[in-house]
Formats: sequence, C-alpha cells, structure tokens
Amino acid sequence: MPTISKSFVLSKPIGTTWLFLNNFESVGRCLPGCQEVRVLSETKSYWKIKVNAGIVSRILETEVSKNADETNGRISFHIQTKS
Repeated sequence: MPTISKSFVLSKPIGTTWLFLNNFESVGRCLPGCQEVRVLSETKSYWKIKVNAGIVSRILETEVSKNADETNGRISFHIQTKS
C-alpha cells in the first residue's frame, strides 16, 4: 500500500495550534469528505471519509492514531484503512 507523508508549518501561536491538532474532531473535520469522527481514546480514533476520484467515490473507514510530543512541538497522525 502506498505511503503518503506531508509536513507543513503553521503561522499561528503554538498554544492555539497545539490545541487544534491535539483534538481528533477538529483535525478530522478539516478533511474534505469526512463524514464521522469517533474518539476511541486519547491516542486513537475512527474516521469515516468519502473519497472522490473523478466519477469514482468510495467510503473509507479508518483507524487513526496520534503521537504527540509536546516537548518538541511535534505531532503525527497515522491513518490506516480498515479492511
């Protein structure tokens, strides 16, 4: 399965950015096609996303894990499609 990685810098105060990114619901709702975000624990959630590619669309059910390192100001998300 292909891996997609994206890094970016936000020009917002670190406190505001950290609160937003550390909240599964706020991050999930940013994704185009996100239909559902269900928080399972502090580090895991379920997202249901409708993905469109031209005339083809598909609903993806995903498990999302979060790794937050507040000391170094880094956060990462691993999104895996459920079979």
